Amino acid sequence: MQQPFQLASMFTDHMVLQQGEPVPVWGSGPEGEIVTVQFRGEIVKAVVQDGCWRVRLQPKDAGGPFELNARLGHEEIVRKDVLVGEVWLAAGQSNMEQPLLFTEGGVAEAESAAAPHLRLFTAPRRPFHDARVPGWHFSGTMSDDAGWHTCTPESALHFSAIGYYFGALLQRSRSVPVGIISCNWGGTPIQAWMSERYLARDPEMGASLEQYRNHVAAQDSEQYEREYAEYVRQMRRMIDERGDIEQRIRSLGLDGYRSWVSANPLAWPPQPLGPKAYFRPCGLYHTMLRTVAPYPIRGVLWYQGESNAVPKEAFLYRKLLASLIENWREDWEKPDLPFLIVQLSAYAPQRGTNGTVWATLRESQETVARTVPRASMVVTIDCGEHDIHPVRKRPVAERLLLAAQSDVYGEEADARGPRYRSMEVEGNKAILSFDQHIRALNGTQERLAGFTICGPDRQFVPAEARMAGDRVEIFQPEIQTPVAVRYAWQNMPEYSLYGRSGLPAAPFRTDDFALEQEGNGTK
Repeated sequence: MQQPFQLASMFTDHMVLQQGEPVPVWGSGPEGEIVTVQFRGEIVKAVVQDGCWRVRLQPKDAGGPFELNARLGHEEIVRKDVLVGEVWLAAGQSNMEQPLLFTEGGVAEAESAAAPHLRLFTAPRRPFHDARVPGWHFSGTMSDDAGWHTCTPESALHFSAIGYYFGALLQRSRSVPVGIISCNWGGTPIQAWMSERYLARDPEMGASLEQYRNHVAAQDSEQYEREYAEYVRQMRRMIDERGDIEQRIRSLGLDGYRSWVSANPLAWPPQPLGPKAYFRPCGLYHTMLRTVAPYPIRGVLWYQGESNAVPKEAFLYRKLLASLIENWREDWEKPDLPFLIVQLSAYAPQRGTNGTVWATLRESQETVARTVPRASMVVTIDCGEHDIHPVRKRPVAERLLLAAQSDVYGEEADARGPRYRSMEVEGNKAILSFDQHIRALNGTQERLAGFTICGPDRQFVPAEARMAGDRVEIFQPEIQTPVAVRYAWQNMPEYSLYGRSGLPAAPFRTDDFALEQEGNGTK
């Protein structure tokens, strides 16, 4: 069967193409036919092979609007209002997905969000190929087709809050058009966003894929389809019962809406594991991520990890994230593709406030940022709350912008808080040094919160900590020989250290003890 002549779904009116880099343009068509693409005076051609075609445009300077034309015989596809500028991918799970509507000041921000040179694209959320099923992404949705949209109060309100804020700030900072691609799904583990080849190349990483394959092999497919159909039916009912969420937020305010949600929790139907489950290993990699790659982008904003903050996976996450970065860089044919990683905020999983599994995952994120070239991390420990979806998203975007300015665009930007450098023991005190001047939260020089200390028994207990010039002095009267110190090393920790730029210090530990696989994870 001959393929129809089409441009890939990423190429729509109002799109932004990445400046200064070759631009692949691709689509489908009848076998053996010649496709001609024209853009800003450049004409390139390709032959359709195996139903697909692809051309590569030469790098272009920022500007627009322009038209992009693709022709095959007498057929012509025209894409209008095309801009050239900076394009970023905002990827991950629910905290990257969280729309502006559901954030602090989001409704008011959206009212003034008319920005003709900021363009927004949300990748169609498809749990399987060609899916047209209901979903819940802070409100009821359908896995429908998507396109690029000019930033308006309406489009901004329902777009990723972090993606919107980052894009708006970047557009003002660089004075060029900006495009943000939102490609995310709440409650998804990192394994859902990786290819089988990268996930299976390591036995530890590939365990979830092997377990999934064994599960499907033993599954009654007809029974699975019945269970999935029932799940869809219950999802539709839940969406209907929740009503108009936007109107509810506008009438109650965000705090009132959150109180209403607490009093009327979602009756979330269980989804059976199988070939249509959005959270299955490698699923969304094929049905979402690969519909975007290799659309040219400057870099990736990555906010994910909550679904991997569970025993046995939090430490493994450093392997998984490093492999995902390598995987995506291969897909984009860009070995130095920048990754800006959002370290998980403070959060208290049910029955796990004082656990440390989230601290372990945060350390995994920092390990990747420290060891993988062109990967950076922003610290958001102070942006968290007891809700897994903190409503303060603008500070996250502001810190991502600083990291982009410093690490991607080479600008002078103070993008990091203090980093632990070394520990010395003086008598019964541990003295910590950092890579920059530090200050305490709220300027206090008295007690510093968030520190624990241990002696030779390796049993950590709360410690007294105070500023000692540019260092921090930690002690506990009952511990005469300090061995190690940990800071903000809990799921929902206290914290107190900031740097000269007002950015917080990342949680850290001075020891390399084997971490206990304890705590409670959550989606």
